[in-house]
Amino acid sequence: MTRSEVLLTQSKYYPRALKGTFPTRPEFFSVDPSKFDIRVGTRMDFSVVISEGIKTVAEQTQEHGREYSIMFYGEDTPHGYYFDNFYAQRAMSAGAFYTPKQKAWTDQCLARKKGEVIYGHTHVAKGSVYNNFSLTDLHYYIKRSLETKRDVYAMLITKDGYTIIMYSYKEHEFFRVRD
Repeated sequence: MTRSEVLLTQSKYYPRALKGTFPTRPEFFSVDPSKFDIRVGTRMDFSVVISEGIKTVAEQTQEHGREYSIMFYGEDTPHGYYFDNFYAQRAMSAGAFYTPKQKAWTDQCLARKKGEVIYGHTHVAKGSVYNNFSLTDLHYYIKRSLETKRDVYAMLITKDGYTIIMYSYKEHEFFRVRD
């Protein structure tokens, strides 16, 4: 197993039924973020543009039956994180992915002294676990944390609203963030 796979299997939120093994098809396993411990003191604020963007991609996801990837760009301010720009991309098939343009903007934002991003995506309201992150999602956030050597924030948007989580680079664990 890779280091990111090992870190994921060691998370206290990793499905115990898998007994610490990393599945061949991680997209078929979900993790309920409502069970995550809450990270207190992390404040997330969004511009009107971001708030409208979240609503729009949630509606478009359900209307078209396809996921969106959406990256939020902002910075760390004295009052918490403030996000005022985003880039959304509708998936051509069922699952969302980050485009090269989103990756380039992400790298530019993270290169700024106080730049911060939220890796977002949507889920279509199908089945009973659409409000959950897949193991594929969580694995990606760990890999990005290891690559950037920093905490990674992620947002899942569904018809029911959104959930923000973080993966702590130092603690090697996931937390839920209240905005």
